[in-house]
Amino acid sequence: MVNDIYSIIDLYDELIFIEEPTQKGVKETENNGKINFEGLNKKQVVFVFEHAHSEETKTLIDNLIANAMKYAQDDIAQIFTHNQQSVTLEKIGQQFTGCLCVIWGQVDAAKSMSLYGVTSLHGCQWMKVHPASHYVLNPTDKHALWNNLKPFLRIL
Repeated sequence: MVNDIYSIIDLYDELIFIEEPTQKGVKETENNGKINFEGLNKKQVVFVFEHAHSEETKTLIDNLIANAMKYAQDDIAQIFTHNQQSVTLEKIGQQFTGCLCVIWGQVDAAKSMSLYGVTSLHGCQWMKVHPASHYVLNPTDKHALWNNLKPFLRIL
């Protein structure tokens, strides 16, 4: 029996290299210029953030969507611009034509917009609000946020 084991080892005592197909990473330029986003955008509402959420800001946004807006998480689209190059209001407008877009904070493309002001641009309606972290640190400002978002998002 021991000899059988050695003879099996002798049969397979060579290096065999199996080349597995490599998956090519998708670069943004190969993504047909599409902007990556989370959600299904069923309600034609887009939230644009500069950075990914901390645990506190995620809780705030999740509560806003579920409890105040009465939407499911997938009802809106969430764009995080920090990990995508060249995200502009024009590109967002092209991809999400007719949407209501809320810009949370100092997204580079929206620096000239006024706080809580509504702007029509590139086929969308836009509103700029403070970064989500501002509302975590200043909970009294959540009332102003909601009072401005409610008519903008046409929520009764």
